[in-house]
Amino acid sequence: MEGLREGQRKGMALGQRKGMALGQRKGSCNTLVTQMSKRFGRIPQDVRKKLEAATDAQINRWAVRLLDAPTLGDVFKPVR
Repeated sequence: MEGLREGQRKGMALGQRKGMALGQRKGSCNTLVTQMSKRFGRIPQDVRKKLEAATDAQINRWAVRLLDAPTLGDVFKPVR
């Protein structure tokens, strides 16, 4: 019985960590969409979906590129 409780506690903790990470990524994504909208106007749905599927590293990279990008497309261009 104790093993079951310990497994439940570990499962709950893991679920909370995953949920918090997802919430933070979603918040970062929403902030980036707001900033992009302010700078470039309406954000196309395909760009929104790309942002929603992005990793934390991608969102951070794009947030930095947004500062200097002359167009929305330039935010997503690979750096050479």
